Amino acid sequence: MTTKPVATRATFSIHGLQTPEDALQLEKSLTACDGIRRVDVRWSTKNAKIEFDENVISAQGIARRVAEHVVGARLPPLSARVLLKIPSIRDDATARLPAHVLHKIRGGNARRDTKRAASSP
Repeated sequence: MTTKPVATRATFSIHGLQTPEDALQLEKSLTACDGIRRVDVRWSTKNAKIEFDENVISAQGIARRVAEHVVGARLPPLSARVLLKIPSIRDDATARLPAHVLHKIRGGNARRDTKRAASSP
């Protein structure tokens, strides 16, 4: 019996989208990636809601793709910033593993937004 892979849903905050066309290009680029099932990039909010299979691509892999796309599009290196919001992270205990993994990305800085976390239901 084969089990169906569970999809992970995450919202990425994307800085560097300058036009609606940038959002469409990013959406097309991400949709072409293996393991990404659904992408909705909103230029007006600068957010990308992505559903993906972590057995094929990690959230860090998606963040790297987004950063490469945004930096390659118009921005000089080191000016792009990608924020990852994972709804299942509710406290410091559940944030440890993603923070540990993000610190391994060269130039990455994992930081938990405690203000937002404190106000979450």
